[in-house]
Amino acid sequence: MRTSDNGLNLIKEFEGFRSAAYDLGDGGWTIGYGSFNVPGVGPGTVWTKEQATAQLRKDVVRFENAINGIGANLNQNQFDALVSFTYNLGPGWISQYPTIAQALRNDNWQYVTDSMKNFVNPGSPYEAGLRRRRQVETDLFNKPAVMPKYTPAQKEFIQAGNVFELRRAIVADEIKHVNGMWQAVNYELAGSRNFSWTDNGIPLAICDKTNAKGEKFGDQNTVSPGDFIRVNDTYNHGTIDQYDIPTNGVGITVGSYGMIWFNADTLLKM
Repeated sequence: MRTSDNGLNLIKEFEGFRSAAYDLGDGGWTIGYGSFNVPGVGPGTVWTKEQATAQLRKDVVRFENAINGIGANLNQNQFDALVSFTYNLGPGWISQYPTIAQALRNDNWQYVTDSMKNFVNPGSPYEAGLRRRRQVETDLFNKPAVMPKYTPAQKEFIQAGNVFELRRAIVADEIKHVNGMWQAVNYELAGSRNFSWTDNGIPLAICDKTNAKGEKFGDQNTVSPGDFIRVNDTYNHGTIDQYDIPTNGVGITVGSYGMIWFNADTLLKM
């Protein structure tokens, strides 16, 4: 699952917006909606709210992954509340308080929300604000969620048994060494040019360099932007693991490389 706009707005409400970079005094800088140590941010950096929102969307990915990793059956409101909670505390609470994670897996919602309300740093100047934040988060957690309205492309995948194929050659629009590996991004499969390498990058280790027809071509050890690539036969078909309605995304776990998100409309044409 991924955070909805409602969940992002909740985080924004409590983090507040800071347009100018602020020196935390320990060598770190914060800006926007609590974004911390963003590359290129330092003295004199000024952001718009649009820039801050784009960075927040990137920042929450690791917290989303932490919540998804618990293995609980959550609705969107529960997920959004937990991402806000984790954005504030950090993902360490999951291992430090395993009884909460177990309660999530057991659908013991009362124990979860009662436990969340304990994280208020009593006696500190922040207690009142944290009590308010925990109340809003737990109210959202307990709010019944409207059943998801999947996009037309997502519905087609669901009706077909959540299976996908990605056998066609695609253009490697950009290539970058990130997260410890060389990756390529195809703008159409990513959904736009405003993509995330963590979400949308395709490891080149699972791809063949090809011609436009998908036939192996040229030096397999050298791939440049604009070249055609094709996901190899081990990974170019399988089952969709998650759907993200706001972005029309489909999430596919690719072995040890983790989950890659694709635009549902584009993947459907593959």
